Amino acid sequence: MNFSTDNNRRHDAITAAGADPHRLRADELEPLVYAVGGTPDDPALAAPSAAALLRVLFAVNQKRDREPAIAFATATLEAPTLGIASTLRALLVLLYAEEFADAECRLRQILAAGETCPAFTLLLARVVACQGRSREAAELLGALLSRGLSADLVPATVAWRIAALVDLGELEPANELLRLHGYDHELTDVPDRAEVLAARGALHLAEGRFGLAYDDYSACGRELTAWAVVNPAVANWRSYAALCAHMTRRNWLAKTLASDEVVATRAWGGRRTSGIALQIAARLATEEETRAELLQSADSELAGSGALLEQIRVKYDLAVLRAQRSDDAAALALLGAARTLAEEIQNDLWRGRIIAAIEQLEGAPGPARLTPQELAVAREVQPGRTNRQIADHLCLTVRTIEFHLSSVYRKLGISGRRELQPAILLTQEGRRTRLQPIIW
Repeated sequence: MNFSTDNNRRHDAITAAGADPHRLRADELEPLVYAVGGTPDDPALAAPSAAALLRVLFAVNQKRDREPAIAFATATLEAPTLGIASTLRALLVLLYAEEFADAECRLRQILAAGETCPAFTLLLARVVACQGRSREAAELLGALLSRGLSADLVPATVAWRIAALVDLGELEPANELLRLHGYDHELTDVPDRAEVLAARGALHLAEGRFGLAYDDYSACGRELTAWAVVNPAVANWRSYAALCAHMTRRNWLAKTLASDEVVATRAWGGRRTSGIALQIAARLATEEETRAELLQSADSELAGSGALLEQIRVKYDLAVLRAQRSDDAAALALLGAARTLAEEIQNDLWRGRIIAAIEQLEGAPGPARLTPQELAVAREVQPGRTNRQIADHLCLTVRTIEFHLSSVYRKLGISGRRELQPAILLTQEGRRTRLQPIIW
């Protein structure tokens, strides 16, 4: 996408405001502050506390002052007469600061007290999803959509439900929801466009459509840039764009994006986004020791984050690495810990994957490296390319291609073409075959 004139004007205004946000009144600052779902009309916008909270959220979007922001939001939420809009902004600060347990507790208290504004349920679902409870998040968001929402809340609700469904492996319902709301085409004049792009990118990534996923994550980044949002906790698009670039063999771009994200997450201090960034960086690393160090760092970061799904993913990647080193005991211990977490968050997709991995590892013979001919054939497999086209390109018969692919699938322990490209790229060209990585 190209920045529209409105986007350029807004970006210039935000940049100017960033130099001295204290000179702006709340009503001047509000249109410049990125806030998912918008906020209800705020009759208390003239209050000094409203302007101060907007400045805090403005700083958070720009990846500044995490600890002071947490302190201010927490103190603000204790005020007895805080309006709905200011309450939502303070809770957004806690969400982006990755204070998930505190944010969830406060949201549940607000809803239990009888608050009916759907934006609170929307935020609760996001907070729950960030802690890995995708099933609960999907149900909350589905209930919101079924009761009818104002137009400004629909895109974020749809986007976050799609993201939750993807995490559960329910790709067809996610696609149906995308099509139902017309988000499978060009997104024009859609509120919270960045959230929809990120969710659609996740769906493409899970389906193995890495080029389309990269396009959506990049567009998400450009949309957020128009709002001067650089905080990876708002949307960690760089991490997933890096993974997609790697899967489409744009390695220099992938490493640049991944490195930028690691730096950004460390600067912000959020453990969940930092863990994700380190895991993606590990997948891109070419040296085994570097991968191991990055994954261990990711595991340590995530241990205190409350982000259980991300912990599962990292533990699985660590198990793959241990299996590569023939340390089956360590790999099985990691898989056992990941299985416990998957059962805790009721994620049947990952529970099934882990059980299959345990069975594969316990019953697997030693690694069987791909032959040069098998590797050459495997590298040619791309979405939309037929066996005939591969055969013509390699000057082989179709039967020979079929024979080699059958051997590749058997050695890599995969079921077919869809799993082949990730298996080849993430196993360093088929070197390891006992336990296969999972792209999403």
